[in-house]
Amino acid sequence: MARHHHHVLPNEMRGGWDIKKGKGKRSIKHFEKKNDAISYAKEVCDNQGTILVVHKQDGSVLKKIK
Repeated sequence: MARHHHHVLPNEMRGGWDIKKGKGKRSIKHFEKKNDAISYAKEVCDNQGTILVVHKQDGSVLKKIK
């Protein structure tokens, strides 16, 4: 069974950080601070059984958290 992902990505238009599901176009939630976005995304991933993918400011993958 394929595992789904949630991503913490930089928002180029508004600044700050967005949480998106998989390859979704729309943000689930927006945060000014990356640490706040990661904390919230971890809770979402725990509840939904998904993998968290954290990106760097340039958009490349920093780490995956299961």
